[in-house]
Amino acid sequence: MTSFVDPPSNLSSNRLPPPTVYVEPTWEYKHLVRALKTEGPLEEGELNTLGADGWELAGAFVERGQLHIYLKRVAR
Repeated sequence: MTSFVDPPSNLSSNRLPPPTVYVEPTWEYKHLVRALKTEGPLEEGELNTLGADGWELAGAFVERGQLHIYLKRVAR
């Protein structure tokens, strides 16, 4: 004889949890160049504006007196 156990009252036997689907983000990039002698580095306000637009620093380096800044954000 087979015996059946009732499911807990908070679970419905007809419902499954929704599947989790992971979607790989698509990135867009921005390259800024600043002449350090005449322009200097980015100011705090400029950085805050870029951050508010979703940009984050991906890399930076100095070459021949120029600051190269690479930013990325999830494509819109």
